Amino acid sequence: MAGVKGRSGARPKPTGLKVLHGTDRKDRAPKREPQPASKLPTRPSWLAGYGRSVWDRIARDLWKLGLLTPVDRDVFAALCAAVGRLKDAQDLINKEGLVITTDAGNRVPHPAVAIANRASDIAKSLSVEFGLTPASRAGLNVEPPSRKNEKEETADRLLGPKSA
Repeated sequence: MAGVKGRSGARPKPTGLKVLHGTDRKDRAPKREPQPASKLPTRPSWLAGYGRSVWDRIARDLWKLGLLTPVDRDVFAALCAAVGRLKDAQDLINKEGLVITTDAGNRVPHPAVAIANRASDIAKSLSVEFGLTPASRAGLNVEPPSRKNEKEETADRLLGPKSA
């Protein structure tokens, strides 16, 4: 394709992450950056096993920080699924060992090792997108979530947060 250039350099950060990092500059802001809805996304029905518990454990916290919106749902679900695959593969390795013996008598790495390694790579790369690694979180400048009383937390969980 003549005349088509590929991107070089670092990928641009969304304005939300720039604000959290404290590097947002109005003079460099995109003119029409999409601003997705800010309601807590629902967990996909296809997400299963440990991936579901990962979603349940951290989705609300990411949403409260403004790092998870409904349009991010599938990417975050992919992260949760990858962590679930990593756990399943590691459980199998823990049970059967790193090496297996083939029918021909050869000792080879357990296939779950490759699955665990790939799931770990996917989980790490997607975790960076949501500020879930120490390095990606280091520059974030956010207010800690407010401490609600137990009644408010229960109401939020059952009914969703109050609108402002």
